[in-house]
Amino acid sequence: AVTLAYSTRRNMRYDGAEEFQLMVAMRVHNLAAAEIPNGLRLELGIAEENVATSEDAQDSVSFEIANSLSEGFEESKMDSVLGSAVVVYKDELKSGDHITWEVTFNPLPMSGAITLKPAITFRAMEKEAPHATWVTA
Repeated sequence: AVTLAYSTRRNMRYDGAEEFQLMVAMRVHNLAAAEIPNGLRLELGIAEENVATSEDAQDSVSFEIANSLSEGFEESKMDSVLGSAVVVYKDELKSGDHITWEVTFNPLPMSGAITLKPAITFRAMEKEAPHATWVTA
């Protein structure tokens, strides 16, 4: 299970001015009955949402029309990437344990909503689980 939380942090710069940074905490829980022997690779991307093609900004009919008109022009539908970070946790993650990763991003040049794009990679797995399924929220 993965939990994401974000907040803004106020930091004092060397010249005494205030600077606000985005802090994102990513907590990964091992809810499985087995250990994760070789650790995890955690990734976090931040993108500015493209308001023109956002599902939240349009009704379903308009969104389908926008997708059909931009077919073949994937860059027009993509969000603009503002930053990303990667960390590798090499230790074993026992059943019931969790790890927490906090990432602080410098001030972001944005004017709209952002999208957090987390990814978790299991390191050096010997075989895939036969009953694995993707779960989206």
